Amino acid sequence: MLAVKSEQESQLYETYREWESSYWRPLQINREFASHFQPRSRFRRLLIDRVGRLHRLLLERGHAHRDDGVLTPAE
Repeated sequence: MLAVKSEQESQLYETYREWESSYWRPLQINREFASHFQPRSRFRRLLIDRVGRLHRLLLERGHAHRDDGVLTPAE
């Protein structure tokens, strides 16, 4: 069991408050806001997934076809 020493209490409390305000509270606000919207349909999720895969594929092909030759300055 971890114990907090009395001289660590104030720092722990400040760190917890900072974490709560910078991470936890915005997460709760985002979840509450998102709850007002209907979830995406199965078809829309499928389309988003396919577009993401196509995007990654195109990025990978772009790197594979890149010419690694000497670069010349534009004139």
